[in-house]
Amino acid sequence: MLSGERFPRPAGTRTTLAVAAPERPPAPTVRRARRPPRGCCSPATDRLARFLLRAGDVVIARRGELGRCSVVRDAQDGWVCGTGCFLLRPPEGLDPDYVAAYLSSAASRRWLEARSTGGMTMKTVSLKVLEELPITVPDLPSQRQVAGAMRALGEHEELLRGELALARKLREDVLTSALLAR
Repeated sequence: MLSGERFPRPAGTRTTLAVAAPERPPAPTVRRARRPPRGCCSPATDRLARFLLRAGDVVIARRGELGRCSVVRDAQDGWVCGTGCFLLRPPEGLDPDYVAAYLSSAASRRWLEARSTGGMTMKTVSLKVLEELPITVPDLPSQRQVAGAMRALGEHEELLRGELALARKLREDVLTSALLAR
């Protein structure tokens, strides 16, 4: 469910996400798929068509680390959403990067975990629970501002992780060198 109590929405704006749920749940992967040839009309092709990713879709894990999600970019256009994920197709007026940032926020993760099933090692969220997740929807410029800030912070976090990994490797190398020198 999308909630915009704090922000007015223009009349006629759709306020739901289209969620595609796989029929069976084996592997939580996104696989590269070849597009079917034009005119190809097999029942399997028709059944899988709704799981073909499009740039701007949001893919969210349905089990494991809840709230883990990503926006589909041009490079992944045409891939097939695996059964371990839900495919969200934000309607016009809802920025996909904002949706991903919102879904991966601590508040959303807590909300999903409180309503998940499964043990401590493998939490699972159902389609019904995901559809009920309340989402605050600000105006589009505000969504883009939040998404841009989250993207910049994510890039900075990746740089810091790289620097930390390098510092750990240097520490280990210096220690190893010192021990071998004796």
